[in-house]
Amino acid sequence: MSEKQERVVIIGAGGMGGVYFDVLDEMNVYEVIGFIDDDPKKHGKNYYDIPILGGVSDMPSLKEKHQIHGFIISIGNNRLRGKMGSYLENLGLKPVNAVHPRAAISRYSTYGNGVLIEAGVGINPHTTIGNHAMISLSASIGHDVVIGDCVHIAPNVVIGGEAKLGDYVDVGLGATINPTLVVGEGAVLGAGAAVVKDVPKNIVVVGVPAQKLKDVVNED
Repeated sequence: MSEKQERVVIIGAGGMGGVYFDVLDEMNVYEVIGFIDDDPKKHGKNYYDIPILGGVSDMPSLKEKHQIHGFIISIGNNRLRGKMGSYLENLGLKPVNAVHPRAAISRYSTYGNGVLIEAGVGINPHTTIGNHAMISLSASIGHDVVIGDCVHIAPNVVIGGEAKLGDYVDVGLGATINPTLVVGEGAVLGAGAAVVKDVPKNIVVVGVPAQKLKDVVNED
């Protein structure tokens, strides 16, 4: 094993956990030594031939036992992903990034910690992406875009230049956001939505053009 390979765990042993593992495996930078999942029925089993070590509440002891250095969270709930990230960082663990080698990212753009960027993603210059963001297959992100913390961008989303997405925004499959628009914190854009005007925070919009469907109810 190379000295550069830090020992990390993936939080969440479900479908998205497999996606994160696949990207980390392609990177060949970190040693994934286990999955962490709160379903006790999974504990002691393997996923992708990697052991499921226990739940999130077990992390203080697991950190020492397995010499874990870092983590990445594959849980789809944006707000929960942020809370877990803060908890694990307070334990002294480092959030690592899963960035596929076949993503096309401008060297003039930046992203935070704990970020997933899948294959085929295109990110143009002077874009910033916050912590614990999930950018899925073949999403296209224009120039000078600002994406907040704990945002989820589904496959084949197109975001025009200079758009701004607040924290916890969830953008569904194939949605489009016109240039310069602002999407408020916690907003949800349905699959295929065509966003042609600013979206207030904490609402769900759907359709072409996108219209409000309902309010978002946060359970935290």
